[in-house]
Amino acid sequence: MYTLAGVLWTCITGRWPLDYERACLLPRELGAAGVREAIATGGIPLDADRPWPELQQLLEGALLAPAGERPTAAELAGQISDV
Repeated sequence: MYTLAGVLWTCITGRWPLDYERACLLPRELGAAGVREAIATGGIPLDADRPWPELQQLLEGALLAPAGERPTAAELAGQISDV
């Protein structure tokens, strides 16, 4: 779900949803383990560009919620169809 929400966000904005620059982080310097740690601890804010705020708010929930609390693909699809 995290990746699906991230890809949809990227389709809307043209950018990956995590704003590494604002967090003063460089993924290539962190390495895969460091990036996972920063994501898991909420250390990377979401990109501020909101061309479709209603949809991005739904995606934000899928991106920021703990893994066990994220919507399923079917639930997210239903929410998106309402937007």
